[in-house]
Amino acid sequence: MSSRPTPEPQLDPFTPIETVPTSPLGGGAPTAHRVYLTGVPDGRGWRLVGTIPAQKLLLSNQEIQAMAQEITGKSPWDWAPKTTFFDGRHLAYSLVTEDCSADVDAENPLSLGLLFQNSYDGSWEPGMRLFAHRQVPATGLLHAQHFGELCFLCGPSNGGWSAERRRVEQYMETAGSKLEQFSRRCRGLQREPVGASDLAGLRRRPLTQLPRRLWSRLVDRYLHSPDLTAWGLLTSGAVLLWTESGPSRPEIFHYNQLLTEAVVGRISTEDTIRW
Repeated sequence: MSSRPTPEPQLDPFTPIETVPTSPLGGGAPTAHRVYLTGVPDGRGWRLVGTIPAQKLLLSNQEIQAMAQEITGKSPWDWAPKTTFFDGRHLAYSLVTEDCSADVDAENPLSLGLLFQNSYDGSWEPGMRLFAHRQVPATGLLHAQHFGELCFLCGPSNGGWSAERRRVEQYMETAGSKLEQFSRRCRGLQREPVGASDLAGLRRRPLTQLPRRLWSRLVDRYLHSPDLTAWGLLTSGAVLLWTESGPSRPEIFHYNQLLTEAVVGRISTEDTIRW
């Protein structure tokens, strides 16, 4: 008889939640809310997944998904869900449109992506961000310095949702131009060789936060690739950090952003830019 543990049932990221306020021992206004997943298929029914301070915005993943559908539904482009990450606390839900694209070269088209995030422990603020999605290989490139990010101030059930939608519309107005500017910079990366001294410089400064094992795998993959340029380094890292099935841990999104911003660097937003 096998002694291997029974795998835990996969959690539905959009399972309804229940919240329970917690107050100081002496009474008073709630200081936090405990968040429980309901209908968990493990016989217990409810599962505590996090506690969010009362001053933070608390949205369910169902609300985030509904907001994503509403926001993309008002866009002039057709969007399709791409990846969904959920570890019980953190949600990352991405959609991609091929109606807005830009080419790095004939073999490297980029599409526009939208990444929605949420958490049940307050570690990720509910919000959304644009990103560049590589079609081959299917990976995401996060560059918050260029694409920016938007933290939600309220949800669709609150009175301020109409004003929040206007903030979203303003954020999305420059999406197409930002993707084009990003692709121009990436075309320049194809002409930038990256050698041992360059790798050492990246490791000493912007990429010190990458775990040692991840950095070793990245360098090994890069040095054995035929493309020893900045674009090749970004490709090697993106394949490790964002596979076809999506990132495997919440911190991978942070590492992806670190690598993309370190390799791509600052992006000029001047329309007259020439590579």
